[in-house]
Amino acid sequence: MDGRAHQTGSATVLHFVRPVAHPPDRVWRRLVEPSALAEWLGPAVLEPVVGGRVALDLSESGGGLIGGRVRRLRCGTLLEHSWGASCSDVAAGWIRWRLHPAGCGTRLSLSHCPSAAADPPFALACWHLRLDLLLASFELGSTLWLPARLERLRRHYAERIEKAIVTDCDPTTSSGPPLPGGRTAPTGSLQERVG
Repeated sequence: MDGRAHQTGSATVLHFVRPVAHPPDRVWRRLVEPSALAEWLGPAVLEPVVGGRVALDLSESGGGLIGGRVRRLRCGTLLEHSWGASCSDVAAGWIRWRLHPAGCGTRLSLSHCPSAAADPPFALACWHLRLDLLLASFELGSTLWLPARLERLRRHYAERIEKAIVTDCDPTTSSGPPLPGGRTAPTGSLQERVG
């Protein structure tokens, strides 16, 4: 399922919702245990307490070192932490994970407010691929970063945002709030799957 972007004040917020065929406690472990995070996200330190340190090494995907502090935590259902360009406490954005039981599985929601300098198509593509890797990690354990797939996803999101800009030039047909630079994005999920 594709992600979407919308403007909240001066910030762009990215959203993904994914069904996961595993119970919330198994998904939660993939979000907070360093060994499980390493299988789909990268080397990590995450102290799952409010104020706990977060350090992620996303160098494999070009993201570099990310640091922050846990801001909100409800064990098993909510994890929110600041998101900075280095492992310092000063963070330019935030990320929020929510887990909801859904039958025998989980509805996983991700919201990410990156720094103002972030490129929305690239950020959407990175999270799309990371979530694919998260789902694959339940069966495979460690997963591999796929640069060619990332580039296809980046182009996909860039085209979707560009279509929204062209479509939304007429204010009477606007389907979404503006992105940085006056661009707009659809308010609903982007539905095309990229293979």
